[in-house]
Amino acid sequence: MTTAIDELFALLAEVGATVTLYGKPTTKEEVLAVAQKNVQHLFVNAATEVAVARAARDILGPPTHYWRVRTRLPERFGTPCWVTARGALNSCRVIFEDGHEVITSRNFVRKLKP
Repeated sequence: MTTAIDELFALLAEVGATVTLYGKPTTKEEVLAVAQKNVQHLFVNAATEVAVARAARDILGPPTHYWRVRTRLPERFGTPCWVTARGALNSCRVIFEDGHEVITSRNFVRKLKP
């Protein structure tokens, strides 16, 4: 019998993503120990990120930018991404290949060279 955690890790493996707790890669056992009551919430968030990742790849094509800083989201340094919206005060919405979205400064991303 598969649990929601097994499905979560299977979905994340499908798009090459990992689960992190407090910024460190995490195993299934650690997730169960920390969030037994919130497993369904984690599953819904992961499924949403997988759907976003698939849609981004299908609609936007190959990534156009990369994450260039280590101070914020250091595990994402050098990771390809898309800038899908620009906002006021030099902000933008970034979607990574695994579906993770952040609103950040446009200084944190650079265009990929052709």
